[in-house]
Amino acid sequence: MRHVWLLAGLTALLGCNDPVKISNADRQTPYAPALVRFAVKSGELTAVIHGNPFPTAMDAETIASAIHLPGWLPRGTRLTTRPSPPTPTNIRVVLAFQPTWRGVREEWLCDSSAKLELAPAGGKLIVAAALCVDAKPVSWLQGEGEAAASPAAKSFQNLMNQVMANLLPDREL
Repeated sequence: MRHVWLLAGLTALLGCNDPVKISNADRQTPYAPALVRFAVKSGELTAVIHGNPFPTAMDAETIASAIHLPGWLPRGTRLTTRPSPPTPTNIRVVLAFQPTWRGVREEWLCDSSAKLELAPAGGKLIVAAALCVDAKPVSWLQGEGEAAASPAAKSFQNLMNQVMANLLPDREL
């Protein structure tokens, strides 16, 4: 009987979990953890954010500051849309929330002149992400999770933790 209650509790706990799906993930040279370490040596990593995944207006810097970078990076390293010198701006994470296209389209994400088509927040939360060096994508993926009301929402945090862990892995190709 004790096992039945334990199994029921575990099933209920798993049922409350926010499902996250990561797809179309890939990397190419020159992706390397050393490249990311170089980009964050000032304590910041440059971010470009397109769209707003929340039902209320949200500043891009507020969204960036709510996203946690992987634990293998130095403690206190933060994502920012307003990098200060000497943070490199040519190495950057680009996030497009609610893209209207299918797949990642990493070339579009890294092209600063591209006009990205994005849908308003609603339904599933979808993000196309790329780590760009100049106009070249070196790591990219698409993530999907449950809708979120704010950057502090568990569903947003779960999705972005998985996106960052897969976009910026601590291992070589």
